[in-house]
Amino acid sequence: MRPETGGPGRLSRHRAALAVTVAGAAACAALLAPTVAAAARPNVILIQVDDMARSQMRAKIRERGRWQPAMPNLLRRVARRGVELDRYYASHPLCGPSRASLLSGRATHNHGMRINAAPYGYPVWREGASYGENLAVWLDRTGYRPAHVGKYMNGYGADLAEEVPPGWDRWVTPIREAGGGYYGVSLNVDGRVTPPIGEWKQRDRPGCRTVFYTQPGACLHSTDVYTGFALKELGRAAAERRPFFMQLDYNAPHDDGRLGPGPGPPARLKRLVGRVKPPARPPDAPIPAAAPWFIRRQEPLTGAMRAEIRARHANEVVALRAVDEGIGRILGKLARRGLARRTFVLFVSDNGMFHGEHRIAYGKYLPQEPSARQPLLARGPGIPPGRRSRSSGSNLDLAATVMAMAGARPGRPTDGRSLLGDLRHPRRVSRGPVLLEGFNGREPALPEPFLDGAGRQEPNQALVLQYTGLVAGRWKYVRYAYGDQELYDLERDPGELRNLAWRRDMAPIAAWGRAQAERLAGCSGGACRLPVAAPRRP
Repeated sequence: MRPETGGPGRLSRHRAALAVTVAGAAACAALLAPTVAAAARPNVILIQVDDMARSQMRAKIRERGRWQPAMPNLLRRVARRGVELDRYYASHPLCGPSRASLLSGRATHNHGMRINAAPYGYPVWREGASYGENLAVWLDRTGYRPAHVGKYMNGYGADLAEEVPPGWDRWVTPIREAGGGYYGVSLNVDGRVTPPIGEWKQRDRPGCRTVFYTQPGACLHSTDVYTGFALKELGRAAAERRPFFMQLDYNAPHDDGRLGPGPGPPARLKRLVGRVKPPARPPDAPIPAAAPWFIRRQEPLTGAMRAEIRARHANEVVALRAVDEGIGRILGKLARRGLARRTFVLFVSDNGMFHGEHRIAYGKYLPQEPSARQPLLARGPGIPPGRRSRSSGSNLDLAATVMAMAGARPGRPTDGRSLLGDLRHPRRVSRGPVLLEGFNGREPALPEPFLDGAGRQEPNQALVLQYTGLVAGRWKYVRYAYGDQELYDLERDPGELRNLAWRRDMAPIAAWGRAQAERLAGCSGGACRLPVAAPRRP
């Protein structure tokens, strides 16, 4: 049997599990909005990349004698035809926990997958309640065809290579990958495991074609392989009467894990690496005394570190060009099939990445803007073109947002809220707080640095620390388990260079932030979404 076709029994495992929780049509009726007819329900495509810095969405490559957008399809065909949510965050900026929050609509302290590795990694997700009650399951119950293509979560497939999680009607996911494999990847295709696709040492041959990977001369970089599966799935979905939801998870621009610095871009695009516009140079100013301990301890970036940052950034941007080409092909197929006008398209990253800001040369994990603040682009029915929204949101809101797009309700209360109203009315500014939290897999009484199972500590690398904080209005407040706190006025200080937490005149605002953070640290459901009145600056 061809590896992309799957088998007739591929859904039996999760169908049996769902049968005991779904009471037939009654459960579906409870989920579906009564005014939405099945035939009229829109499709939803959610495209997620891995470790993309917010600034890289508008990176430039020198081509034909001038600077060109690195991601022209994303900017012209999604951003210009939709809305960009300007204040969108990864609530916990780490791959596995962020992806668990996207699917469940729940904060890390509720879904339990605190880090990528033991003892709070993927097994905690698989054994938790959210594994069988999440976005894919809810959409499946309402009559949608949920499909997943690409990376799922860190740790997936390490011990159960043929696992197909509940809810998914189509499942194409790499196994045993920490997030960085691009060549020689094995896939679980509807419960069947493929041999490695290509060889990571060999790369693509010159002149390879961006066609489905089983065709002669096909490009075998995982970005192109995932795009090929997504295009095939669009063809299948268009032939059915059911609306579809597709989550397309590209690995890019996560580092390769074996080559460096940064990811290995497709061989066909390698020529562009030397043409990428370098990232903005972080300031060399001394670190203020009010900065938190883990920033004060950083030594100045060396010339070698800055060169590595530039090289990694260039590889990341070229890897994103391949993603953008995939986005263009997918949008083109939607248009040719007559599906564009009734399909929502969302674009996000699971977290950001440091590129020298705050003297941090590499990593994420932390609540600072380069790590936590993300792009969210959306186009689709009722969303006006070429607009920006100043509302705040996070990945906790995506499950409720997609369910609202489908005209349905989540199967259980979420910690996030639907952003669809903000996207359709971009002048609206929500007052809900954005929860920020981080965990390092240890007890709060042991807050010393931990590198998420990496087992080493490189100079100027982001630390995995425990913290709780929030963004509300102009303010960002964070309190770390070891005692430090941060308070920033993001309107006046978007670079987070002046920590106001220790200033006497800011003491009332710091106390407000601390109280709100303590409340959010254990919140659940609607308590996480309660509007807050952000105080005025003295």
